[in-house]
Amino acid sequence: MAAGGIDLGTAWLNVVPSFRGMTKAISTEMDGAEKILTSRTSGALSKAGLGAAKGIGNALSKIGKVGLGAITAGVAGVGASFASLLPEVVAASDATDKFKSTLNFAGLGSEQIDKLTKSTKAYADRTVYDLADIQGTTAQLAANGVKDFDKVAEAAGNLNAVAGGNKETFKSVGMVLTQTAGAGKLTTENWNQLADAIPGASGRLQEAMKANGAYTGDFREAMAEGQITAEEFNQAIMDLGMED
Repeated sequence: MAAGGIDLGTAWLNVVPSFRGMTKAISTEMDGAEKILTSRTSGALSKAGLGAAKGIGNALSKIGKVGLGAITAGVAGVGASFASLLPEVVAASDATDKFKSTLNFAGLGSEQIDKLTKSTKAYADRTVYDLADIQGTTAQLAANGVKDFDKVAEAAGNLNAVAGGNKETFKSVGMVLTQTAGAGKLTTENWNQLADAIPGASGRLQEAMKANGAYTGDFREAMAEGQITAEEFNQAIMDLGMED
């Protein structure tokens, strides 16, 4: 077993030589494997807010739909198919554990944490962004006391998308948000990082901040002097990212 991995044990499939009753036999074996794996992984997955039985059941269901040709070609293919699904499940579990821990440290209650766990997962499911990035940005904003931190994170994701960004540029956008929140103001360094990631949003953000009274005169001079607060920057993100 690789370092840091999870030993799920071994599940065997007895493939009958006759096609008669083959589907039922495979179904029985897969059901047994599901129960074993569910028992051994329920602890880890339940912490992530993922139903172990549902998660493993869905994975095994996908494997169970392998055609007869693939089955006769070798059972090894079934094991490989299942193994390919595990990294995503484990990564999601780890990310959500960290997410919950950070929110708990920030003073949020269990009910609100559960609600945010569901909403961030739903947002990740309907976008191209990784769950770890969405939850990481949301949690860091919460830890920095940002008002409406969950909405700011979603607005940033929406703005990134409409400005031509992707899930990689969202990592940079999320970092800018958390660094700006920590500094309490928009710095030239953070602004340049944002402009490099999604240059299409630069002009609109400047317009939004100016319209909200975040600065007057030259934008870069005002930013260098520390006139633009993190709250004013976040408001511009919200204004553009939550547009209909």
